[in-house]
Amino acid sequence: MSEDFLGIDLGTSSVKTVLLRDGRVVQKSAAPCDTQDPEDWTGAIREALRKIPGRSRITAAGLSSQTGTYIVNEKYILPWSGKEGQNELAEIRERFTRRVFCEEIGMNHPMLTSYPLPKLLYSLRNIGNLSSFCQPKDLLYEYLTGSRVSDPYTWRGLANVETGTYSSFMLDVLGIPKEILPPLVRPWDCAGVVTLKAARKTGLPEGIPVYTGLNDYFAALLGMGVSIPGDWFDITGTSEHVGRIENSLLPDTGLISGPYLEGYVHYGVTASTGAALSFGRKVFGQEPAWEDLTEDWIRKAPVFRPYLKGRRSPDADPGATGSFTGIRSGCTAAHMAYSVLEGVAFSLYHIYGKILQEAGEMQSAGGIRLCGGASVNPVLNHLKAELFGSELWMMEEKDASALGAALAAMIGEGALAGPEEASSLCRVSKVIRPEGELTSLLEERYRIYLG
Repeated sequence: MSEDFLGIDLGTSSVKTVLLRDGRVVQKSAAPCDTQDPEDWTGAIREALRKIPGRSRITAAGLSSQTGTYIVNEKYILPWSGKEGQNELAEIRERFTRRVFCEEIGMNHPMLTSYPLPKLLYSLRNIGNLSSFCQPKDLLYEYLTGSRVSDPYTWRGLANVETGTYSSFMLDVLGIPKEILPPLVRPWDCAGVVTLKAARKTGLPEGIPVYTGLNDYFAALLGMGVSIPGDWFDITGTSEHVGRIENSLLPDTGLISGPYLEGYVHYGVTASTGAALSFGRKVFGQEPAWEDLTEDWIRKAPVFRPYLKGRRSPDADPGATGSFTGIRSGCTAAHMAYSVLEGVAFSLYHIYGKILQEAGEMQSAGGIRLCGGASVNPVLNHLKAELFGSELWMMEEKDASALGAALAAMIGEGALAGPEEASSLCRVSKVIRPEGELTSLLEERYRIYLG
């Protein structure tokens, strides 16, 4: 009998699961959840799992979850998009040198308040008497196994991925007790099994191993088959990540560079992709089909800056706001809807150009692996292909984080030798190629976007 491997991904708005059998996704499920309510997370997990028939066949499970959201003292929620830690981030980057960061956490600390240290220091000063500090996946693991553990990728920025340990030095300097943090194990390590209590609630077999997995971003890389230097990726979602794997760390980058598997990942992340797309659909409705777009029609559309939740990469600015520029007579709701998609594409192209610039390269990527909910939008995909001058490889499995969690379980069980073998199970369903007819116009409008 074939073995079944389950991947569970706790996202910002829903829980998603995939079930692998013989290297193929045979079942999927999802359930909505409230990102501000841990009780709702566990309820959504139960609902999503109940939608999977034949749960008794599952051999092992792996986990993935949003990162940057923190649960303090079991009750206070600090969301990834919150401004808590903004002052502390500036202080931390002044207090520790780039050399110390690279030695302690294997990377330079980015200008992001969602990383652990700013949130920890904020909590110490504004909540005080810290007794516990964890992230959603840590609670998920505890819910299933009774043990609270995590992995170094989920705690990047405080943990060194290569050594698998927190930076005791930085914690000591900041006066933060290490004991409030969950113990760390590798993503393919099993630190617990499904308890009888969890089995009764979820329908999972009692006693099956639960592998720690990774945060949603790194799990998505694994689930897209991104593993070797030169691999490009675009992970759509609430935020959006664009980058590639490099041979070495880039500590001077204006983006983010840090360890990933046997190489280093160099990327930028937006803050507002999901919010902007939701805004566009809600306010303006359906955008036109890509085939119907002409140069004259596009010129009637304003240029949109999609900073509805601030700007993260490049040039982080949590206070940045969205705006339309150049609204003209003849502009319709369809033009506005198009502008929102174009603005999202411009924000990603900005990151893409920075990566090439910092690497001293001018040529486009040969192909960019694409996944996530927005990867099914044809207009957005074609805009990216035109701007990047590269093929987009749409992955067969859009829920790459859940797939990556299942692959982590397979690696842990020995069903796969490692991430490179796992990449053979990550299949491309469609290729979007640049056509070139609108590239010059888009470049012209991009210059307006940059201001």
